[in-house]
Parts: sequence; C-alpha cells; structure tokens
Amino acid sequence: MSQHIFATATVIFGIWTSAVFGQESTLWTYSSADEDIEHFEIVPSGAIFASREDRVVMLEPDTGNVIWERADIRDCKKNDDDGTIRCRFLNQGGTRFSAIPDTDFGLFEIGFRGVTNSSERYAVVDLETGITILDSLDIPFERTRGFLYIARLDQFLLAGEAPDDRELIVAVRGGDGDVMWQQETDFLDRFRFIGAPNDTQVLALWQARRWTPHISLDGPIGWC
Repeated sequence: MSQHIFATATVIFGIWTSAVFGQESTLWTYSSADEDIEHFEIVPSGAIFASREDRVVMLEPDTGNVIWERADIRDCKKNDDDGTIRCRFLNQGGTRFSAIPDTDFGLFEIGFRGVTNSSERYAVVDLETGITILDSLDIPFERTRGFLYIARLDQFLLAGEAPDDRELIVAVRGGDGDVMWQQETDFLDRFRFIGAPNDTQVLALWQARRWTPHISLDGPIGWC
C-alpha cells in the first residue's frame, strides 16, 4: 500500500492505493474554507505542515486532525529567487522557514540574508506542539551573529550583540529553551560557527584573526 498527498487551493487530500486491487480511496480531507493553501510539507515526525494565508496548521498524517495551529505564523510560500520557504512570522515578512533535519524543530530566520550569512534573529518552534522554545530576541540579542544546533547534545549555540553592546555567546538547551550558560567575548566581527568536532568543543571562524576560537560546551573560550 502506498500513500500520496495532493493539494488544491482549498483542500489537502490523503490518498492510499492498494497494490493488490489497484483501487484508490480517500483517507481524509482537510478543508481550508476560502483560504488558499500556499505551501505544505511533511516534517521529520511525519506530520504535515500546511500554510494558509491566515495561519499555519500541523495535521496528523493518518487522520488529518489538526494537531496545532498558529495565526501569528502564516502565508508561507516558496521564494522564486532562491527556492527557500518564506513566511510571515510574528508580523515579520520574508522569514525563512526550514525544519532542522532529524528533529522536531522548525527554524524561523528573521532578516534572512542568504544561506552563507547569519540572519538577524532566530526562533525555534517545537513542531510537535507549536510552542516557541527559543527566540534570540528574548536572550536578548539585538542582532544575531551566529547560530548552531548540535543534535547529539540537543543544544543550541547563538552568538550576538546584546542591547547594552556586550558581545555574547549563549548556549540554550533544546528540550526546554533554558539558557545553560553565556560568555562575553570580543571577536564577533565576521564570526560564524563551523561545527562541533566532539562533545566538548565547538569550532568557530573569526575572520579578523588568523587563529580559530574553540568554545568549550561549558563556556570557556580558547584558541587554536
């Protein structure tokens, strides 16, 4: 038995096909009334993320029931210039949406400036519940300079500038969004995270110097 999902302007259909009898039957339908469905995708959990002009909804794949919906995230559609999915997130248009691979996290990048550059602001939504677990504006960062998720540790790292002009690197726990530690620094000029080669250190690129900062996952910063 195979399953297919189709979208029209107002309805998403779940279809199953019997390989034995070659018959098709509609499993369920979801009606968006008069609102167009401009984008939908299957997220890593298997649920269906669908965007209307007035809200986004997460649908249970076997029944079509609404798991959650949010009216402050809406109008997601493909950007013709770069192929990314852009939404209106908390009244911020042009916000890039992507599911973090192999997780139940949806990443929203406000002030998106291309895949090779850091965005102005990052927010992470739990795709199972629809709850925002992280918003860099709440850290608080006026501008974010770097973002990294370490899946095996379920930990986010963000670098950015606070309202009092301090430059910070902050670790956030993925499970609940709590800040684990924060470290002041002075090397965020042209900064970006490279990756986590092990469970104790993260490498970053600071283009203003020849050395590469390595950041211990409990806070201290060194150089190599």
